[in-house]
Order: sequence, then C-alpha cells, then structure tokens
Amino acid sequence: MAIFLKCRSIHGKNISLRRVRVEDAGFILSLRLSPIKSRYISSTSSDLCLQETWIQESLLKDNEILFIIESREGKKLGCIRMYDSNSESYTWGSWLMVDGLSPGVAI
Repeated sequence: MAIFLKCRSIHGKNISLRRVRVEDAGFILSLRLSPIKSRYISSTSSDLCLQETWIQESLLKDNEILFIIESREGKKLGCIRMYDSNSESYTWGSWLMVDGLSPGVAI
C-alpha cells in the first residue's frame, strides 16, 4: 500500500484544495446532511462531535487525505477525499459541493 504525501494545499487556476481541519466538521456535515445530496451517499449522524472525531481519525491515516475545496478568495465550495492508494493509482471520491456552482468550477 502506498501512502500519500500530505501537502497542506494545492492551488489551481480556479480553486484550491487544502487539507481538512477539525473545524471544517460543521461545513462537511452540512453538505452530508443536505436532503438532496444525502440520497446518493452513505448516511451519517447529525452529531457534530462524531464528525469531528471522524476527521481527527482521518488525519492520522497514511492512506487517505481529505481536502476542502475553496475558491481563489478562500470561500468553501466543497470537499473531496483521496484514498485506497497503491503504487500506481488512488481513488478520488467523497466529492460534495455546495449548491449553485458552475460545472466548470472544478477545472
């Protein structure tokens, strides 16, 4: 199993990815509890403390990394996770975005 190089942030033309912090738990939970989005993802508890604990545990793992997706101005747009890494690939998933964004925001 390969491990991820855990950089603090990655900057693109339109967005930045920064490593998730425990204080992002409320934002992530709001995305996960969205009535529309939650139809397509694993169910989760509305308990903020459980979300914070999940983030804390995730930060300790070598084989996954969570990012907050931000605009160039630092506005939180969503979250994404990289996991199941090996020497040649990884899985890119758990992608949730706030409502109303242009489809091109991720480019």
